[in-house]
Amino acid sequence: MLFTTMTKKTLKLFGVDFEGLWPVPSGLIIAAYTKEEAEKIAGETLKVDGIDAISGYIAKEIIVDKPMVIYYASGDY
Repeated sequence: MLFTTMTKKTLKLFGVDFEGLWPVPSGLIIAAYTKEEAEKIAGETLKVDGIDAISGYIAKEIIVDKPMVIYYASGDY
């Protein structure tokens, strides 16, 4: 009998820093399989709102290995 090993891809969280439309807290957190995929999704998402990342942006993986706050913006500025 032949057994095959199936590998299950795991989604990861990525945070993307960018300059928002207004001077209030802005953020983007993406679930993706790879950093490259997260950056592609970020580009598509930001473009919808007319935010063109002229200086570029980098997706940084958020390691979730314990309970934590992922994103919090109180709106206070």
